Amino acid sequence: MLAAVLALGGVAACGGDGTPAASDRPANSAVDAAGAATTAPAATAGAVSTDSATAGSEAPAVTWAPEDEAFCQALQDVVDHNTAAPDFDITLPWAEFQQQFMSTGEASSGLYDDAIANAPEAVADDLQVISDYSDAMFAQAGAATSTEEFQALILELPTAEMSRARTELKGYVDTTCGLNLG
Repeated sequence: MLAAVLALGGVAACGGDGTPAASDRPANSAVDAAGAATTAPAATAGAVSTDSATAGSEAPAVTWAPEDEAFCQALQDVVDHNTAAPDFDITLPWAEFQQQFMSTGEASSGLYDDAIANAPEAVADDLQVISDYSDAMFAQAGAATSTEEFQALILELPTAEMSRARTELKGYVDTTCGLNLG
């Protein structure tokens, strides 16, 4: 996430916008709505199977165990949104960057809610932590009057807790849904 990168002072190792430079990301990756590199969903994992009719295509059809379907689909929607989100250029004038960033946040409104509503107990709290962090990051962007102020406000967010939650969620989702959250 952009906030995590900025909060950890990792801008120098990233692209000019604070995200991993395109040359540092796998070919099948994108930068998500909050700035983290994400890769395409895994074709096989845990309860995931692929449809042979899609062999050779970039995105195989994925099916999940019936009890995981609603949760996995909700997370697939988050991954799809993040993949389609633009790369953020933090070198833009603040008003332009802020508008681009905020419109991405508005477009993602509700995606985490769907995932949380369908989350298994094992990861529901972790998903809520990530959702709350994302909401706080967009609130900080809305409140900031400059890039520097935004970066300073992000430093106040609970990055360690979000990182822990993301690690827990990632492991569960990799196994259960075959999705790579990055």
